[in-house]
Amino acid sequence: ARLGGVSRRAGATVATSPAATPSGRHWLLRASTLACAMAALTALGACSMVSMAYPRLADLTVWWVQRQISLNEGQTGQLKQDAQALLDWHRQTQLASAVDTLRHWQTLANQPLTPEQACTAFAQVRQQWDDLLLQAATGMLTLGRSLTPAQRDELAASQAKAHATFRKAYLPATRSDSTSWLPAAWTPATAADTRLANLTERYGKLYGALTPAQTEALRRSVAQSSFDPARTLAERERRTQDLLQTLRQAHTAPTETEGLQAVRGWVNRLAQSPTPGYSGYSQALVREGCDQFAQVHALATPTQLTHAVKVLAGHEADLRQLLPRR
Repeated sequence: ARLGGVSRRAGATVATSPAATPSGRHWLLRASTLACAMAALTALGACSMVSMAYPRLADLTVWWVQRQISLNEGQTGQLKQDAQALLDWHRQTQLASAVDTLRHWQTLANQPLTPEQACTAFAQVRQQWDDLLLQAATGMLTLGRSLTPAQRDELAASQAKAHATFRKAYLPATRSDSTSWLPAAWTPATAADTRLANLTERYGKLYGALTPAQTEALRRSVAQSSFDPARTLAERERRTQDLLQTLRQAHTAPTETEGLQAVRGWVNRLAQSPTPGYSGYSQALVREGCDQFAQVHALATPTQLTHAVKVLAGHEADLRQLLPRR
C-alpha cells in the first residue's frame, strides 16, 4: 500500500503517490477506525501481526486520537464505542471481500502485471475506503461535536506540526525558518533520496530485498515523477483548514442531519479536491505509481515472487481467522 508515495496513509497494494491518497494524516479520518483497519488489512507489511491488531483497532484508534487531542473520559468512552461499532460493521460486511482480494493478488503476483491491472486494484481498494469513510461519518460527527475550542486548537497545532515535518523533508528553508530547519547539506536531491528510501523499504516488504535493477527503476521513476511537494503540502494545508471548518460547522449545526451533511461533504472533498487542477495532478500521480509498480514487478526474481505470494498468503490467513462464524 502507498508504495509509490511518501504519505503513510492506507491505500491499495499498487504504487500510489502521496497526493493520490485521500486525506493524509487527518486525525478525524483515523478516528473512523477504517483508516486504521484498512491500513492493517491491505497495506502490505503495515502490521506484521494483523490477527492480533485487528480486534484491538478500537483501542488503537483511541490511542491514536489521544496523541493529537487530549480527550476527556466521556469523549474517550464514546469514541471507543463508535470505533468498535465501525469495526463490527467492517468485520461483518467488508472483511470477506478483503480476504478475497488478498487471494486474488496472490494469483496476480505470479503473472506479468500491467499498469492497468495495478490501477484497477487501486480503484477497488479506494472504493472500499470511500465506503468506509461514509459509514464512519456518524461517529466522526459525534466526536467532532463534542470538541471544545481548546481541543480544536490542539488539533490545529498537531496538524501544523505534521505539515512542518513534511516541509522539512521535501522543501527548502525560507527566511522565517530556524537555522536547524534543514540537514546541513540539504539539496533538491535530498527529497528525492528520501522518497527513494521510502519506496525501497515499502517494496521490500512485499518482494524482499530489491535488486539493483529494481532500485534503478525506482530511481528513474522518482526523477521523472510529477510529484510537486509544494503543491502537495498546499493541499494538505487546505484539507486541515477544511477539517477545522467542518468541525466548527458540525458543532454549531442545529440538527444532527445538518451536521452529518457537513461531515459527509468533507469526506467527499477528500476524494475529490475542490482545488482547481488538483484532481488531474492526483490522477497523474496514480498513473505514474501504477507504471512504477508494474516495472518493479516485471523485474522481480522468482525468489521475490515467491516472497510476495508468501506475504499475501500470510495476510489472507490472518484475516480468514477473523471472519465471522456462520
